[in-house]
Amino acid sequence: MTIDRRFDDQAQAWEYADAEVSNAALLWILDHDFNLAAFDDWVEDPATTPARREQLLSMRQQAIDAQHRGDDAAAAGWVQTMRLTQQMSRRMGALLPLAAKQASRAEREETNRARGADATRVYSEDDRDRWRELFADRFRRHSRRRAARLILKEEGLPEQAFETVRRALGKETGQAS
Repeated sequence: MTIDRRFDDQAQAWEYADAEVSNAALLWILDHDFNLAAFDDWVEDPATTPARREQLLSMRQQAIDAQHRGDDAAAAGWVQTMRLTQQMSRRMGALLPLAAKQASRAEREETNRARGADATRVYSEDDRDRWRELFADRFRRHSRRRAARLILKEEGLPEQAFETVRRALGKETGQAS
C-alpha cells in the first residue's frame, strides 16, 4: 500500500490522486478535525518501521473504505483510532527518552549503593592478618601499595578497600606506608 499524493505549490497543500481520498480528507477535517495529510506525513516518516507503516496504512484504508461505503460510524471509529494512535505515538516518543534517563539514573544509584556498602564494610582482624600473611609469603618484594593492589585482586575485594589493606600491611612493622 502506498499513499498517492503530490504537493501543490500554489495551494501549499497536498493533493490526493484518488477523489475518494480527497473527499474523505476534506470531510474528516470538517467533521472530526482530523488532518489526513499530517497523518500521512507521520506514516511516511523514515523512523516508522515498515511493519508499523503497513499497519497504519491498513488502518487508513479501512477508514477510507468505510467512508466510501457511507458507513459514517465505522469511518468515525477508524478516524478516532488513527488520531489516538498518532497521539499515543507522539506522547511515547516524548516519554521514552525520560524513561531511558530514569533507568540510567536507577542503575547509577544501584551502583553507588553497592559502592557505598563496599566502602563502609568493616574488615575483621582475621582479614587483616590474612592480608599480612599474603604480603609476607607472596608479595614481600613489592611495595606496600603494589602489594595492596595485588591482594585486592587476589581476594576479590572492592577498590574502596585499597586504603584499608594498605594500612593493614603497614601495621605489621609499625609503619604507615
